[in-house]
Order: sequence, then C-alpha cells, then structure tokens
Amino acid sequence: MGVAASPDLANLYGWFFEQKSDIHNDPLIPFYGRYIDDCLAIVYAESLEEAILQVSSRVSYDGCEIKWTGSDKYQVFLDMVVYKDADGSLQTMPYRKLQSHQERIPWISHHPIDVKKGTFIGEMSRMAVLSSKFATYQEAVESLVALYIRRGYPSDLVKKWRKLNLLARWEKRLVIKDDKTESIPVLVLKSYFNPAWNYFNARELQDNIFGYWREWVERAKRGNFNLEFPRPPVSDSSPLFGSTAPLKWVSYAVDEKGVMSMVPDITKTDILDRRVLVSRKRTKNLFDASNLWKYTVLSRLEEGIIEDLTTELGLKSLETERPIPALPGLSEDIMRETARHPTGAPLAFDAEGSINLHRRSPSPQIGKGWY
Repeated sequence: MGVAASPDLANLYGWFFEQKSDIHNDPLIPFYGRYIDDCLAIVYAESLEEAILQVSSRVSYDGCEIKWTGSDKYQVFLDMVVYKDADGSLQTMPYRKLQSHQERIPWISHHPIDVKKGTFIGEMSRMAVLSSKFATYQEAVESLVALYIRRGYPSDLVKKWRKLNLLARWEKRLVIKDDKTESIPVLVLKSYFNPAWNYFNARELQDNIFGYWREWVERAKRGNFNLEFPRPPVSDSSPLFGSTAPLKWVSYAVDEKGVMSMVPDITKTDILDRRVLVSRKRTKNLFDASNLWKYTVLSRLEEGIIEDLTTELGLKSLETERPIPALPGLSEDIMRETARHPTGAPLAFDAEGSINLHRRSPSPQIGKGWY
C-alpha cells in the first residue's frame, strides 16, 4: 500500500478517536471536520481561549499533537478562508499560501492545447467551490486569468476560456453527479502526447466499431449474414480461448456443417456499453535517456561492489538477469550490452521494464562492509 494508502489510513485513524469522543454531537460545536491532519471546527464560546480549550479537550489523537489556532473574524483552512461577513454570516473564499510560487504549465510547453485548457478550467472549478459568493469567484477568476497571461498564454484565448466557462463552473460547483454516470465503464486508449490526436475523435471510433458490432449481433440473432456481416468461423474459434475458456463470455454455435463449438459472445460482456477515452502521457525526451544512463552507471558501481564482496567472502552471487527497461530510440541490445557491471553479468533491473531510481541492490549482510 505505502504512500498511496496513507490518506485513507490517516482518516480511519482520526475517525476512530472522533467517534470515541462523540465530538460531532456536541451542541457547542455545531461543525467539526478534518482532512487527514488538518481540522476545522466552529465553536460557541465567550472567548477565543475558551473555544480552543473546549475543542482541544474534547478530542485528541493518540500519538498526535494538534496545534489549535482560532479567531472570531476569519480562519484559514487548507486553500480556503472562512470569514465572518458584515452581516454576521460565514462566507468562504480562496486562499493562497505565502510560499506558493503559482507555477503553471507555461504556454511554450509542448503540452497539447486541450491539456492547457483543461488545467485552466479545472482551476476555475476549484475557485467556484472555494467561493461562497459569486463576486468573490469572479475576482478569483480575474486573478487566475492574469496569472496565465503572465505565463505567456495569449490574452484573447484565456479570456475566451473564461467567458465560455464562467457561469457553467459556478452553476455546477456543488452539483452531485448521478451514480449511473460515474459507473459507466470505459475503454482507455493508451498513447503519448502527439499532435495527431488533435485530429482524432474517440467518439467516432466508438460509434464505428461498436455500431458495427451491434448491427452484427442483431443480424446474427436473425441469421441474416452477408459479405459485410459474415458468419463467424465457428470451427476455428476454440483456439481463441486456450485451455481455460471463460465460459461466462462464450456461447455454443453450430456452423453450416453442423459442427458445434464455443464462440466469443460480446453480448455477455459490457463492452458495448463502454465509453472510449484517450489517455496520453508525456513523451520520452533527452532527460529520460540521461536518467536511464545515470541509473546504469550507479547500478554498475553498486553491483560491482557487491560482486567483489561476495567473491571475497565466498558467498553465492546475488545477480539475476532481468528485462532491460525499454526506451524509444534505444534498442534492447544496446541497453543490454552497456548495462553490465565489471564481471560481465547483466544488471538487475526492475520487473516488467520499470525503472525505480530509489532501488538499492540487496545487502550481503556483512556489517560495515559498505563503509
């Protein structure tokens, strides 16, 4: 699990003590919330000291020390400010930390235009959620527009994005999406950033492929086959499944010669209900090749040390041959030839060709032999 599960584990740990203290049912604390290790509470009290004492004495987390601060006018929580308006009502607005460098994808970056646009619109959505008043939201968006213009974005383009999405982001800021929409399965086309995708419509691909399959299924039910929608080669279908056929995805069919065999049945899967998406990631560049060569050099050094130590102590070699990481433009033969330690044995790379720059070779357990 590691780092990926840390937020969930932290929330479960905090939830245990919060349920134990029953702080959510305290009439003097109408609101208490927490995000990992950041807590926010609204407390009824006669003074600031009394409010802090009231909430700090009510809930505590074993092994954790929570530093409470408070104010009767405003309070910062993550990237939001909760403040008391002139009429006494509580409002919220976006907050930027003093250490924030406000880094954004620069216009000169090779990221596709839709990625840059999506990043801008995503920030508009965040501003809308953090703002309780439309005027506050507008002011935050204007600052966002100015920031992107300073990062080299064309002024007219950024203002166009703002105009087309200003009201839509505000109206949908607190809309809860339908569970059915969220649960629609997808087929993901894996690729890299490439201008060619600017002229590709995933929806058209989906309609063409799935449309043909749906038409073929309807014709198959009626036995209405032709050259465009041919009868499947039933007798040759068994090899598709190997020795372990997924029976829930197959049907039995009889060909023109009366031979019954298993055939794939897409109607028993959800593939016709899936939505096609294109997933792109950053293309490989010179820095990736440089990092790979650095990794090779460091690995040769460490593996050479281990081999020398194991030879001196008469231990069994720890080397095992593993796949060489793939990198566009560099053949596996070249990498395998260069990625060798002084003894000539291939280096040990991570399984499936992945590169973990923090990986260290296994220790031969010889005490201070590394020094």
